[in-house]
Amino acid sequence: MRKLLIGVLLAVGAGCGGGGGGSGPSGPATGTISGEAFTPTNVSAVIVGPPLSPCTEPTTFTPKAVALRFANVDMCTDLTSDPLCKFTASETTVTVAMADIEGTAGPTLAPGTFQVTPDPSNPSNVEVHLSGPLAGTATVAFAISTVTGAGAQCLPDLKTAAAQGSLTIDSMDTTAGGHVTGSLDLTLGTFSGGNFTAGQGTFKGTFDAILCSEDVSFDLCQLAAGAGTCGGTPTCN
Repeated sequence: MRKLLIGVLLAVGAGCGGGGGGSGPSGPATGTISGEAFTPTNVSAVIVGPPLSPCTEPTTFTPKAVALRFANVDMCTDLTSDPLCKFTASETTVTVAMADIEGTAGPTLAPGTFQVTPDPSNPSNVEVHLSGPLAGTATVAFAISTVTGAGAQCLPDLKTAAAQGSLTIDSMDTTAGGHVTGSLDLTLGTFSGGNFTAGQGTFKGTFDAILCSEDVSFDLCQLAAGAGTCGGTPTCN
């Protein structure tokens, strides 16, 4: 997440005026990503954190997050190892993450509607919850999209976009093989100099994501410090 926590990837990712406006999303999530029509064939989710020790960048906080990835390939392996460094040729993903960065209460995850921001490092984009299941905590949500090239060296043609809009989580079963359901409404674009510019597509609709059963091994603090980008060497499978 740009300096505060996971977009992807996802999102991504999958994933970053908001996408809102008019009636709410209806029907499975679909859209146009970097000029290409996109209907995901795989929707996965992971629950990450809290880490064993508090994160220290950009400030001290203890996060817990749910990450959703919408893709045209099976994404559970990538989500649970290094979601921002592993790519596949001809892959389109939207990665969306909602992180609870605690507050007066410890970090938790619960259903709700969250603003998706292209700048999660800006304190004004952190949502403070005074009541309900998230009372005493603060959350931030972001999303990114990625489109890779078709060749074996797919990274030179990598296209990425930030996102702005909304994420609604209706239900969340955090047991292995459980489901995370809800809807999202995203406008994709570029983010530079504190400004978001639309023009990279839209992604909206409902989702029913299956929680990956694999162990989540990536470092949430490292992901936060990496500003939503790969902290190592990107690979293309």
